[in-house]
Amino acid sequence: GFYPWSLQLLWAKRVFKGKSFTIQAPTGVGKTTFGEIMAAFLEGPNYLIFPTKLLVEQAYERLKKIVPNKNTIAYLGKSSEKSKIEKGDG
Repeated sequence: GFYPWSLQLLWAKRVFKGKSFTIQAPTGVGKTTFGEIMAAFLEGPNYLIFPTKLLVEQAYERLKKIVPNKNTIAYLGKSSEKSKIEKGDG
């Protein structure tokens, strides 16, 4: 129910132009939420990289709730997860 911030609009433009980029911004500007929403609605593999396992787990759970039918893998250090990512099964 909120309008996106100007930074989020800038990130969206980059995504829709097909550019690969990283997001570095202060806490609380919506980086994680933006990444989850883009991953939920874009075709093909999406890689979201977080600095802690806790953020990986939180983003993974939220993404599964947003789009339950999308094949999603969270890499938490298990060799089975790594194998799926390497094969492109995620």
